[in-house]
Amino acid sequence: MDQGVGVVHELLDEATFKEVADHTVNVTRNIINGYDAEFQRTFLHNYPPFIDLHYALSDFASDMFGVKLKPSYLFVSNYHEGGACPLHLDRPQCFRTIDLCVSDENDEPWPLKIADPWTDDQVKGYEGELHLGVIEPDTEPDLDVVWNTVLLRPNDAACYSGTHQWHYRPIPSAKRADLIFFHFVPEDFNGSLN
Repeated sequence: MDQGVGVVHELLDEATFKEVADHTVNVTRNIINGYDAEFQRTFLHNYPPFIDLHYALSDFASDMFGVKLKPSYLFVSNYHEGGACPLHLDRPQCFRTIDLCVSDENDEPWPLKIADPWTDDQVKGYEGELHLGVIEPDTEPDLDVVWNTVLLRPNDAACYSGTHQWHYRPIPSAKRADLIFFHFVPEDFNGSLN
């Protein structure tokens, strides 16, 4: 997959996923590295217990996206009731993303909308406006894109380009949800990885 959206079911083997999920729900929810009111989440940036896993996913990510990649940073997001994901594109350190659903306490999977990829020229037209905010439920943004709806269950992952694919959640989370974003950049990327 060199573009578009890929969904990988059972990204991690059972034992590894159980360890990651137990740690995320029982430990990271109680550690606050930061709080984001707009997203209704606490988060951890480059959380040390998951760094080895991030590096271990590098070859998988390179194969999945069809380009040689290296890890930039990982981000543990512990969404609270009312969790949101406003419409946005990510910064260069999120050139490719593996978005792992660790837990979702909602009755149905919390939907994620990801657009088909834009070209570099299209993205440049939105410099300075990479974060367009919250979208009213049951509406789609007024952008010239095709939307893909992604429904993740625990140990499923969405694979996409955070820098070239608009993404958002069309409704708030009714209950808790925990995700880990593993971000990657091209092997020859020369900027900050944070």
